[in-house]
Amino acid sequence: MWESAAILLCVAARHRERGLAPEVGTLEHMTYLQWMVHLTNTLQPAFIGWFYPERMAGDGGDPEAAKAAARERIEAGWGRIDAALATGEGYLAGERLLAVDFMATMLMRWSRNMPRPATDWPAIRAYVTRMKALPSFRLLYEREGLTEWA
Repeated sequence: MWESAAILLCVAARHRERGLAPEVGTLEHMTYLQWMVHLTNTLQPAFIGWFYPERMAGDGGDPEAAKAAARERIEAGWGRIDAALATGEGYLAGERLLAVDFMATMLMRWSRNMPRPATDWPAIRAYVTRMKALPSFRLLYEREGLTEWA
């Protein structure tokens, strides 16, 4: 299986007892799906433009302009996410940790070396701190040999 969002949706559905997805038909479930699709259709593709601007520029295009446009889309995405997290509910789709939070955190980590990483937004910074404090993140860092990020 491939595609991060699809993997997360399948894991959450297969392991319902873990509570990584809300009950279907609830407002929380609609918010969860909205954010998952937004992350994978809006923010994640913008990273392609950031990491591979020549692909986005095409033949004869300006890779630097493509990279600048990608940065604008990514930073606009962080603004939307920061505003959602600033409501004080704690997680992207509400008051509890869900699969979509792992998708968001993955993308936030991708921005760690950008001129303005996701952690420059205050509500995102607090969110990332909570996510990185999870035992599963410590295990992930150990297994994958990852280094810390702000």
